Amino acid sequence: MKLPLDIAESRLVTRGALLKTEVSFNTGETKEKYLVVVSIDKNADPLLLVLTTSKLRWYDENPDAPVVRLDVGEIPAFTKETIINCRELLRIPRNDLKRLYEAETLFYIDQLGDDILAHLDKALISARTLTVTEKQAVVPGYIPKVRPR
Repeated sequence: MKLPLDIAESRLVTRGALLKTEVSFNTGETKEKYLVVVSIDKNADPLLLVLTTSKLRWYDENPDAPVVRLDVGEIPAFTKETIINCRELLRIPRNDLKRLYEAETLFYIDQLGDDILAHLDKALISARTLTVTEKQAVVPGYIPKVRPR
């Protein structure tokens, strides 16, 4: 049963929410994708999210990539080993999120547990592709390391 938007919205914007939607690529291909909300501020606009993937080859060849690996069954929705990719943040306006939910093309799936969120924080901190400002928006209590001169 679909929850009314006013109730569902608080779930959809909570850090660690696992969402599912269809994404269209430049090739014209459309795929079902899972997203994880990483914004600390539930009122942020746009919200910051990261993508997941079960295509592991590149990550197996690049073991230092900032990712969280999830085994089959660690999250019931994932039937294959899955990566949460922390190399890039997606920015999705709140109104787009609401519109997709109301159109039933975006679904709330689950809330990641504290143990997975702790791994997610480590991966986000280690991501050299994210700015200090981005890390402060997605990692609770993040303070950049000051390098001695």
